[in-house]
Amino acid sequence: MERRYYANWLHPYIMRYKDYNNSSMMGMYINLARWCNQPKLFKKKSFRKFCEINGNKSSTMRYMREFKKDHPEIAEQYFDLKYEDLNEYK
Repeated sequence: MERRYYANWLHPYIMRYKDYNNSSMMGMYINLARWCNQPKLFKKKSFRKFCEINGNKSSTMRYMREFKKDHPEIAEQYFDLKYEDLNEYK
């Protein structure tokens, strides 16, 4: 998701592809969909905060940590973005 879309009132929606459960990123895919597809959460919480709400021992946190370990540059750039902080129309 590019920052310009994130900041201009467009709300993402992630639809599950029929073979999502065959992906090595299945857990991350599910968690991103859970976060993005709930506008109230998406607007108020960063992805990292969304994961933390689920608890430190949750599968949500486990998938986030694994992704962060494998892709630190993406995690650094996007995990702490918040819609309300980037929204130029607020």
